[in-house]
Amino acid sequence: MKAVAYKKASPIDHPESLLNVEAPIPHATRRDLLVELQAVSVNPVDVKVRTTVAPNGDEYKILGRNASGVDKEVGPEASYSSPETKCTTLAPLHVPAQTLSFILSTSTSSARDRRVLALRMQPLCR
Repeated sequence: MKAVAYKKASPIDHPESLLNVEAPIPHATRRDLLVELQAVSVNPVDVKVRTTVAPNGDEYKILGRNASGVDKEVGPEASYSSPETKCTTLAPLHVPAQTLSFILSTSTSSARDRRVLALRMQPLCR
């Protein structure tokens, strides 16, 4: 799976500030959702993280937290969504498995579930 990542916290003009890398596709467990992406964005938190937080050891830190897509896999404890549901989501910073094709939206409580997932808005005009 292709992803945008970095290995060293650095300014954007550094030649290795953004790298195209391969990452494994994550799997949904517990209350997780695996969302197949149709759109992803890098927000100001990603920019701050990229310039100040170094990845662990020789690992890559993958960027992109906000996404819109379709649920492809739902964890066994998730009761708030089902496969093929169109949604928008925000992945927490501690979740390492963000890619250009999938995002793992993870949570540990039902209150958190409702904050990281929303049904995608329908168009106002047809």
